Amino acid sequence: MFLRKTIIIFILIVIILIVIIIIIVIVFIIIIISSSSKSSRSFIIIIITGKSGNLARPVILRTPQ
Repeated sequence: MFLRKTIIIFILIVIILIVIIIIIVIVFIIIIISSSSKSSRSFIIIIITGKSGNLARPVILRTPQ
C-alpha cells in the first residue's frame, strides 16, 4: 500500500515537471515572437534548436524581420 502511494506521488511530480517545462517553452516562443532585438532572438532560437530542431523552424518563420 505504501509503495503504491509513493509511485502515484512520483507520477504526479513527473506530470507537474512536464507541465512546467511546456510552460517555459511556450514563454520562450512568445519572447522570440515579440522580441525585436536580433541578438537575443537568435540566442533563444539556438537554445530551442538544441533541444528540438523541428520546434525552432516555425518560430524562425514567424518572427518579424
